[in-house]
Amino acid sequence: MNLNFTLVLQILSFLALLGLLAKFLYRPLEKYLDERADNIRKFIEGAEHDRKQAESYFETSKKELRRAKEEAIRLIESAVREADKEKIKTADGAKKEALAIIEKAEGSIKKEIEKAKDDVKKDIASLSVEIAKKILEREINEEDHEKLIRESLKNISHAG
Repeated sequence: MNLNFTLVLQILSFLALLGLLAKFLYRPLEKYLDERADNIRKFIEGAEHDRKQAESYFETSKKELRRAKEEAIRLIESAVREADKEKIKTADGAKKEALAIIEKAEGSIKKEIEKAKDDVKKDIASLSVEIAKKILEREINEEDHEKLIRESLKNISHAG
């Protein structure tokens, strides 16, 4: 019986030890592990939330960058159009100025031509008067008449 009593005592001691371990070690360890699991789950949820927020920020940034690029392209196109307009405006102004200079030059040329015509007319008139004087001073025969015409033409060609 000694053996049975010892065995029973050992079993009771073992069960008491298990009870004490369960009460003082297992439950606090289980509580600690549950809290740790909760903390890890919260950390993972927070990380997931942060990842989603980062993705959202990334998508927003991509959209903003796309909009900024589009705006930059619009601004560049607008600047090119304005430069083209300014170039055309400048070219038109230069063309108008050139036409005005040409018109002024043509007017000056016409005046010079008219002046030259007037001078020629005056020279012809004075030569005609001279010829008439000579004719009146003497009576001219056919040979003298031709000689006078030749001299007059010679004077005209030297004067012009």
